[in-house]
Amino acid sequence: MNDHQSYIYLNGNRQVNWVGFRQKSQFRFEDTDTFCVMYNNTYEKQYIFDQATRSKIVYFDKLNQKFESIDLIEEVDFNHYQLEFAILDDINGILMAKYYNEGRDDEFHTMTFNSFEDMFNEELLNQTVFPAFHFEIADKIIIDSSQVQLFIKGEEQMVGHFLTEITDKLINEYRAISLLSNELLIKELSLNVDKYFKFVAGFGTVFGIFQNNLIALETIVKQLSLKEKQTLPILICQNRIVGESPLDFSINNRQQKIINLILSMIIKYQDHIMFNQLIDKNLCELIKQQIDLQEYFESHLPNYEIIDQSYPSQHQDNKELIEGITLENPKDVHQKYDELFAYATQNNKDESEQSSIDPDIVLIYFLIYEIKQIKVQKREYFYDGWNYFDFSHILAFASFFIMDLICENQDNLILIKILVIILSFMKLFFFLRIYDGFSFLVQMMAGVFKDLKYFLIFFLIFILQFGMIFLVLFKAQQIDEYNGVNKLAYFLMAFRISSGDFQLDDYHSQNDGLVIFTWMIWLVAVMTLNIVFMNFIIAVISESYERVMQKLVAESYRVKANMIVEREQLFNSNDLTNKQYFPNYIVVRRPLNTEDNETGEWQGFIKDLKYTIRTTAAKSKGEIIQSLNSIQNQNLKNDKKNEGLDEKITNLKLQLDQNSENSNNDLKLIKSDVNGLDTKVNGLDGQTKEIDVQVKRLDNKVDGLDSKVLKIQDDMEFIKSSLTQLLQKYNQ
Repeated sequence: MNDHQSYIYLNGNRQVNWVGFRQKSQFRFEDTDTFCVMYNNTYEKQYIFDQATRSKIVYFDKLNQKFESIDLIEEVDFNHYQLEFAILDDINGILMAKYYNEGRDDEFHTMTFNSFEDMFNEELLNQTVFPAFHFEIADKIIIDSSQVQLFIKGEEQMVGHFLTEITDKLINEYRAISLLSNELLIKELSLNVDKYFKFVAGFGTVFGIFQNNLIALETIVKQLSLKEKQTLPILICQNRIVGESPLDFSINNRQQKIINLILSMIIKYQDHIMFNQLIDKNLCELIKQQIDLQEYFESHLPNYEIIDQSYPSQHQDNKELIEGITLENPKDVHQKYDELFAYATQNNKDESEQSSIDPDIVLIYFLIYEIKQIKVQKREYFYDGWNYFDFSHILAFASFFIMDLICENQDNLILIKILVIILSFMKLFFFLRIYDGFSFLVQMMAGVFKDLKYFLIFFLIFILQFGMIFLVLFKAQQIDEYNGVNKLAYFLMAFRISSGDFQLDDYHSQNDGLVIFTWMIWLVAVMTLNIVFMNFIIAVISESYERVMQKLVAESYRVKANMIVEREQLFNSNDLTNKQYFPNYIVVRRPLNTEDNETGEWQGFIKDLKYTIRTTAAKSKGEIIQSLNSIQNQNLKNDKKNEGLDEKITNLKLQLDQNSENSNNDLKLIKSDVNGLDTKVNGLDGQTKEIDVQVKRLDNKVDGLDSKVLKIQDDMEFIKSSLTQLLQKYNQ
């Protein structure tokens, strides 16, 4: 094909003038110089491209030798810039135009013969427009080669965006990373978590890849905390248009830790009503799995604050109004003020007249209602104590109606009337639970009797005990004040003692021996029944009151929810599909100052407890601060005292050094003296040796003298014996 002349080459190199040849197509052409070569998306086929009108393209298939046309969604003018070539993607219905002029970017155009569902083929994982239809209320979508931006009706600011710049390498990495060990996975996510923020159909984002790996998800959450919320793309969504989100997967597998983690991420990073569809469709299952949804209900996901001039922020009517409405888009509510609240306000102003209704008709209505309840609830009907009161009320009213017609004994009618009155007020108490001001009182009364059941039994035992004691003490005498009850009078006397109402007129009639004992019994009865038991009852009631007040709001909503469930169980198929009963949005107009309504939970003893804790903490804080100040003052005094110690320590050190030097000198003198003593000792050793020699000589001499002395002793013995003999002879 010649780019500068209107000629083309057909099969067999046959040259044809294009302007004349295209007339055979029977299409009308407005321009004459917009034709170029066009290929299919695989470059296997070649066509001749030309623009017939601003919204119609005509091309000639050289292989099949026939003309085809393409209708474009938008009007396009290819005549201002010279076309180099075009590419036709007939599978996805996209036409790309390439220009010679570098100042004009390549253009993508959408054909009308392909539906959106055909365009978004789920097998094309890198399809950039695929996530554009994930969210139902997204109104405006801007698509380019790297991201998909989502807007909703009435908001100029972008709600969120997908990163869709996908390559084959990235898809392979998405496949491979899920196979890594947790240790390598944590390392990779810590370094390159941004890479996995992009949306790949079939995988989703990083949360979709690791929807079953708690360790990986916790690592991702840590990395997200280091990034700015505004820069993050949409991270939690369905992996396909008809696929499931990470939240759907974790709910189906009952993975409560992962559910809580993903919920917190949606609330933190995708806190917009557009993303509510991720949670709203799973709301019932989340409640069944006992997931804490308090943060969710307080977020912007289920709630949309209407800021519009048509909804005045100030109103003379301070009532809270709740109206249901069915909307295609929550933003449509801006035009629905009159439809919502004009009628409701008018209803509040107009007071309808009350007409009298025959009691038997009312009775039939309630009877039919209870029978329907029994059919629907079956055994569960008998698990609710209020149902016994409802059915007893119908039976009592029917009995009264019948007895009133046939019975002449008015005493029996009086008893039935009293029973009907009691049960009627029980029915009134049942409906009073709807109102927040009465709900906690009814619940408190029920809770008190429930908590006191064993205590009351024990209390009645003591009443019986003291009643029988008084019956014996007073010998069952008739008491005029209790005329008609006979022996029960003494049990009533014991009960009056417990309530502090003392009746002492009959005590003086006792015998002298029993009077003291009777008063002793009376004192014991007063101590036990009046002081001990009554204070116990007050303590138990106070505890029950505190417990009811702690969960006041939650209990109020529970009661209302049970009533709603009871009513909805009786709906027929038409009622269940009625948009007035089940609108997809609820619009609330209420006063801006709701402090009075929000303080219900903190009434009673909880409020006192908080005040006590606050005052105790303040007192402790003051004592601690005072102690710290005294310690600081003491430290300052010690610092001043320690300032003179440094000089004293220096002087002592000098004295020690001087003493050490003196000691060294003394040691030297002592050492010299010791050396002199050593020489003297050596001299003494020599003298000692000489003395030893002399001593040895003396020993020898002594030994000689010993021998001489022995001889002298022998001589003396001899002389003695001689003299003895001489004397003996002389005497004879």
